[in-house]
Amino acid sequence: VRTRHGVGDGSDLGRIQLQQTFIKALIHRAKSIGVVSNPARAYALADTATKTVSADSNLASADKLLGLAKDLKHISPDHMNMLTLPVRYDTHDTGRVLPLTQASHQVWQALRHDHPIPKSATDNSVAARTDSPVTTDT
Repeated sequence: VRTRHGVGDGSDLGRIQLQQTFIKALIHRAKSIGVVSNPARAYALADTATKTVSADSNLASADKLLGLAKDLKHISPDHMNMLTLPVRYDTHDTGRVLPLTQASHQVWQALRHDHPIPKSATDNSVAARTDSPVTTDT
């Protein structure tokens, strides 16, 4: 999920979409095998994850990760919308993208206030061309 070369347009956008797909598939799989509803399984997975994945310090312990899982357990991947911050290609390096400042501000404001993301915030983003619904039927 960290590769970007040979995926999509070769920029960070392909890598981001791979990561979004992975997260949805991981959540779908965890729910389908009952990890969330089985405390022993959930703890074992969280413990392994904190030892094998570099995580934000706020999620670096199994207990914190389990708390997040508990908060999110009623959210289905089918009801998740993935969004990439509104961006444009860097004119000096087309493999890089740069945030669209005003549109990004709209996205963060909506998230802070628990409002829907305005469609106008993503209309001019090159990321909007690559964001797509992801199926997790694998």
